[in-house]
Amino acid sequence: MSKLLVAVKTENFHEVKRLVDHGADVNSEKYYDISPLHSAASRGSLKIVKYLVEHGSNVNFECHLFGSPLHSASSSGLLQIVKYLIDNGADVNFENCWVGIPLHSAATSSSLEIVKYLVEHGANVNCKYNSKRGSHQSSASYGSLEIVKQLVYHRADVNFESLRFGSPLHSAVSSGSLEIVKYLVEHGADVNCEERNVGNPLHSALSSGSMEIVKYLVENGVNINSEFFDVGSPLHSAASRGSLEIIKYLVEHGADVNFESFHCNNPLHFAASPGSLEIVKYLVDHDVNVNFESFILGSPLHSAASSGSLEIVKYLVDHGGNVNFESFILGSPLHSAASHASLEIVKYLVDHGANVNFESFIRGSPLHSAASCGSLEIVKYLVEHGADVNCEERNVGSPVHSALLSGSMEIVKYLVENGADVNFEFFHVGSPLHYAASHGSLEIVKYLIEHGANVNFKSLLFGSPLHSAASSGSLEIVKYLVHHGADVNFESFNLGSPLHSAASSGSLEIVKYLVEHGANVNWENRRNKPVIHNAVKFGSLEIVEYLVEHGAELTNEENLDMSAILFLACEGGNASVVDYLLQHGVTKDMNNWKLKIPLRIACRKGHTAVVQTLLKYNVDIRKEKEPLICANTEIINILNLELMKSLKHREKIRSLKRMDNVTLTKVILDFIIAWKAKKEMGSQNHLSISNYFFLKIIESDNVECVSL
Repeated sequence: MSKLLVAVKTENFHEVKRLVDHGADVNSEKYYDISPLHSAASRGSLKIVKYLVEHGSNVNFECHLFGSPLHSASSSGLLQIVKYLIDNGADVNFENCWVGIPLHSAATSSSLEIVKYLVEHGANVNCKYNSKRGSHQSSASYGSLEIVKQLVYHRADVNFESLRFGSPLHSAVSSGSLEIVKYLVEHGADVNCEERNVGNPLHSALSSGSMEIVKYLVENGVNINSEFFDVGSPLHSAASRGSLEIIKYLVEHGADVNFESFHCNNPLHFAASPGSLEIVKYLVDHDVNVNFESFILGSPLHSAASSGSLEIVKYLVDHGGNVNFESFILGSPLHSAASHASLEIVKYLVDHGANVNFESFIRGSPLHSAASCGSLEIVKYLVEHGADVNCEERNVGSPVHSALLSGSMEIVKYLVENGADVNFEFFHVGSPLHYAASHGSLEIVKYLIEHGANVNFKSLLFGSPLHSAASSGSLEIVKYLVHHGADVNFESFNLGSPLHSAASSGSLEIVKYLVEHGANVNWENRRNKPVIHNAVKFGSLEIVEYLVEHGAELTNEENLDMSAILFLACEGGNASVVDYLLQHGVTKDMNNWKLKIPLRIACRKGHTAVVQTLLKYNVDIRKEKEPLICANTEIINILNLELMKSLKHREKIRSLKRMDNVTLTKVILDFIIAWKAKKEMGSQNHLSISNYFFLKIIESDNVECVSL
């Protein structure tokens, strides 16, 4: 915050004058884009406002959040400052996306005098801003009848439509101002004006809870069964808010108790959800369908069971509610009660014939729901009343899987003790042991193995439990599984061996442990990808080095093309791994075309460090256009610099061509001697003599005085 702005905020005129006299910028905007004039206008200091304007302050300076200084003065109800600003050129229709024009600000602040003054000076009474709200809507929202009258008198549109706020009548209804509602209706406001985001005015009245406004609108012809997309009919709104008096009034005046909303709900769903027994009784007494089906909410009994209202559940069942009503999404009401851990409702439903083994395509059995929510009491009750502990459902697995999802060791133990199959496979997570191993739960892993879980259980997607443990990086579980007979070379169609999984997860400790216990470092999966490929792809240099030290081959006899592993490294983006591979000669059998592919990959992925590493090993980018197209800006700059070097080197080669035979022969012989010496030392990474010759030329500034 500038010193000038501080002085203005504290209304210190002498300090303001001193700062301005010493060159302070009167239009500075360092604090939330607020200029000193905004601050002075909002604080009512006319003396400072005049001084700032006289010394160059912009009366139409825009602050992103608060508009112009005229907005600030209008919001604060400061008529004298408003007059002064307008007299000095302030735009009365200055529009800001957040606060509209000054007339909006004045209407919001309920300042009738300022509203009059602005209108008299040309303010647009029907101007709308970013939220599509008119000035009369602002005044209606804040309950200012006099301002509403003033604006209507000046031809403000009483049916002005706003996407967000509806009409002025919607705003008046929401504010609970019956007087403004009456005035607007008397002056032509449409009581059935509907807007997608707010419904009709009756919906707005229900939001405010004003019985008087509800009655007035109904008496003046509002559509009592109008549907609001998000809520439904007005009766839906009243039911969800628990207003019995309004519900009675609406029903008495023709509201449809079985009105089906867009979301396929009826008012009884809404009454049952918050737990209003009196409203439920009233609706049932007026012939509402107690088994009305909603695709999303199920039956009203589902809603009551989910809300935990035993009284409403009892009442609905006593009046014909189907305890085995099937909802595609929610299952049965027993599923809903079990999911929300409501033991009393579970007992009541079971006592009244609810099927404890009801199968739902999405939720499985009620036992699955109880196990998922972690309620041991409900699990016990259901099992004691015949629930199948091995109920299988494709989308949820077994109840043991559901218990594992909730992390409840007690439920897992109870189910196993009551005959649950510990080797049941759930397509999405494998066996229970797979799930426990992948989530690092050693206690559950031990318990499952002690009770017969197969440590070498084969899952189509997840391999063995050892794969899951290795992928999750849990060394303790890996050790425990291996100690209990897990196959360290178990082959999975999708994952390869456990060592593949460990290498992919980046866990050097697990890699070491598996290798020490017999894991094959050169094991290939069915796609001919060895373990080293996983380590390279996921960028772990330590694992790459360890595997190579323990016999892993960077290539194999069947596939002598070593380019694939370099491509993977470039894809992974670890420059140190790329450097390691290049140091170990992966490019020795690669032609220049193949050398360009890793560069394209690194450029496309934006791996700047990898690009720099490849260039360090003299990858030729001349005539290479694709990397420049694919790379980010930093890489483009690097490659452009490299191309500039290439042009410089071309001149050096031309100078060689201009030498006489004696001089050229001497230079070449010197290079051959140096190349042999370097090759014996092994320091040039197997460069050919021609490449080495070229390298030394481009490193020197003058080919006739090359320093070797």
